Amino acid sequence: MSEDVDYKLVPTPETMVLSNGKRRAALGDFAKAAIDALQAGRFGQGSVERRSRNANAYTRLDVSYESAFSKPAALRGHLLVEFNHSPLRLEPDKRLVGLLLDKLALGAYTDPFEVECIALQEALTEKLVSFPRRLSMLLARHSDPARALGCEADGDSSLVRHLYDARRLLQVHPELAEDGAGLAKLVDAAVRQDMAAFANQHPEFVADPGLELLLAMKFAKASPDLAAQFDAFVSDQTQFTLAGCSWRAPAHRIGRW
Repeated sequence: MSEDVDYKLVPTPETMVLSNGKRRAALGDFAKAAIDALQAGRFGQGSVERRSRNANAYTRLDVSYESAFSKPAALRGHLLVEFNHSPLRLEPDKRLVGLLLDKLALGAYTDPFEVECIALQEALTEKLVSFPRRLSMLLARHSDPARALGCEADGDSSLVRHLYDARRLLQVHPELAEDGAGLAKLVDAAVRQDMAAFANQHPEFVADPGLELLLAMKFAKASPDLAAQFDAFVSDQTQFTLAGCSWRAPAHRIGRW
């Protein structure tokens, strides 16, 4: 089963001076090149579905492939590649990656390579903001959020992954939440960025982001549908209530929601 692969397209001085139209075209060309590379590889023609928004600042590629196993509804049965054109808030980390199969079977990667990744504290920040913000948008758009939660087209069937990710980040790196003031600055910057990015799609969030995030978390805490979705995703791992507590702990520390 596949998880998503998120790429940051970090603005450069050259791209920052482009007109909106030229920047949109350049980002569109990048997405097309990625699709061509995937289809020219082993995925094949017609395997990639593209969705872009915000003048191509965000692009989602759903890449289908044949699976040797059944595909439970709680897990994504295809590869999701996402491109976000946005600046980094912290210096990136360099980490070694490789095949998961090697790590599981042999205990180490056999042919690792180095990749620049966003800093873990920045990753945690994005989880802290993205989960309630996306849930808030779903609540604003749908009179029946319980139905929308389970529908990829109407809602966001993978929201609970953010809870799991935040839980794991804090389990392995509890120091990420120790600097409350620093985390608060990162959260504020992420909120301001989302206010600009989703001004047309989510005006309620722009009007009062703090209230929208708070209402979303209150809904999440009491939602049996979210709890069931989370338990289906990681039934033998982190419990939903524990994941929620992990999310709230750093939020309370920085004085948010």
